[in-house]
Amino acid sequence: MKLVYKDVIKPVGGIVPSYRRQRKTMCSQKTVFQKEHYDKKKIIRVLRATSPDDVLEKRLLIQKLMTSYTIKSVPVYFPKIYRVRPVEHPGLFRNLKELWSPPPDCVKKYGRVNGPGKPIFYAAENPNTALKETTPNGQVSLCLELEFKDPESKPCHYVVGAHEEFHRRGVKTKCDNDPHVEDFLVEEFRKETVVGNRSSYEFSSLVSEVFFESSDLDGLIYPSVQFGFKWLNIAFRPESVNKLYSPKNVTVFVGRQGLWAKVGSGFIIDGDRIEYVADNLTIENLPSISKDGIDMLKVLFLPQTKP
Repeated sequence: MKLVYKDVIKPVGGIVPSYRRQRKTMCSQKTVFQKEHYDKKKIIRVLRATSPDDVLEKRLLIQKLMTSYTIKSVPVYFPKIYRVRPVEHPGLFRNLKELWSPPPDCVKKYGRVNGPGKPIFYAAENPNTALKETTPNGQVSLCLELEFKDPESKPCHYVVGAHEEFHRRGVKTKCDNDPHVEDFLVEEFRKETVVGNRSSYEFSSLVSEVFFESSDLDGLIYPSVQFGFKWLNIAFRPESVNKLYSPKNVTVFVGRQGLWAKVGSGFIIDGDRIEYVADNLTIENLPSISKDGIDMLKVLFLPQTKP
């Protein structure tokens, strides 16, 4: 996906002055800087040893860890983004809001960037990344394509754990922050998840809360673990994606042996209702799809009565 470069870097909520500024001051402050390095390492050790159930203690430690951390937005925007939702029950996703971020009472688990009860709009820079992140083999999924509304606007994103990928694309994103904190963030936002283990996302979600609460960021950009950190995911505040992007269309996919077959399209009618049309193929002949998946496709492509 092409990144569009902005010529103005908008600093976002720098929590306190950066370490670079500290190193350029009096020699006596160099000792303070070195001691802060030690303190950060100690906080990270205590943080990792904290009980999984002590969320409040972890949050306080993370707030302390992020003291003196500088946030600077990335001068880019994504002309298009993609959001995928697996179809788990027939008859779902007949309107646009069902493809959007869920309401707070429906968010029960930790995600990479969200905690329980705190919805985030997850998207990716291309459909393959969005599908790879969410779609198991044989699963029917819907991919929502959104377009950036106003190229003159300047969204505020921060990059976590994907500086090398941006550097490869010719965009500098790295700030002069404590290397121990940077290493911690990279590890957490690149961590392989373990099914059923809530701690897989707990640190990254708490760090994300601190980022969003301490700044006016629209979203966090982090690498796709499923694609070997090459492509990018974007986690938006729900209100920011409403402001920045417009939904354009929906594509129906079925996962097949690590690839995805397009089996239909969804058209957004009157700004909300979605009508699905099957491609010219016999869905029963698709390999690696369960009977439940076939039934879901049949229901999805049934003509709907207009309200």
